[in-house]
Amino acid sequence: MNDNPYKAPNANLLDSSAESESVSIREAHIKHEASVKSIGVLYYFGGASMLLAAAGMLLVSSETDSALGDLEAVGVRLGVFCLIFGVASLIVGRGLRTLSKWVRIPVGILSGLGLLSIPVGTIINGYILYLVFSAKGKTVLSDDYKPIIMLTPEIKYKTPKWVWVLVFILIACFALAMYFTFYGASLH
Repeated sequence: MNDNPYKAPNANLLDSSAESESVSIREAHIKHEASVKSIGVLYYFGGASMLLAAAGMLLVSSETDSALGDLEAVGVRLGVFCLIFGVASLIVGRGLRTLSKWVRIPVGILSGLGLLSIPVGTIINGYILYLVFSAKGKTVLSDDYKPIIMLTPEIKYKTPKWVWVLVFILIACFALAMYFTFYGASLH
C-alpha cells in the first residue's frame, strides 16, 4: 500500500476528449436535429389529417344510396388510399422524431411524391429532402449520433421568437380559414 493520499487523481483524458468531441458535434448539428424532429411533427399532423379524411370518406361511402354505385366505390378507394398514407405518415413521423436511420428512404419516397403538389408542396418537400439527405441530415439520422445525444443531454435547441410568432400567425390563419369554411358557408 504505497498509495499517496495527497496525490492528484488521474484524469481519464480519453473520456474527456470524447465528451468534448460529442459536445462540439451536437452543437454543430442541434439546429438540424431540431428541424428534422419538427418535420416529424408535420408528418404527424399530415397523418392525422389523412386518417380523418379516410374516416370521413369511408363513413360517407357506407351511408350513400346504392344507386350511386360507382361514386361509392371511388369513395371507398379514396378512403383506403388516405388510410394507407395516413398510417404511413404517422410511422414516418415517429421515425423522424426518434431520429431513426431507416426513415430516410420512406421520407424520400413520400417527399418525392409531395414534390408534385406545386407550388407550396414542392417547396416544403424540397426542404424535407434537403434536411434528410444533406451531410448534416445523414449525421443526425445515423446510429452514431444517438450516443452523442445520450452524452450531451444538457444541449438543447432554443427556438427563436420569430418562429413562435410565425407559428401563431399560421395557426390563426388556419383557424380563420376553418371558421369561414364552416360558418361562412352557413351565412349564405
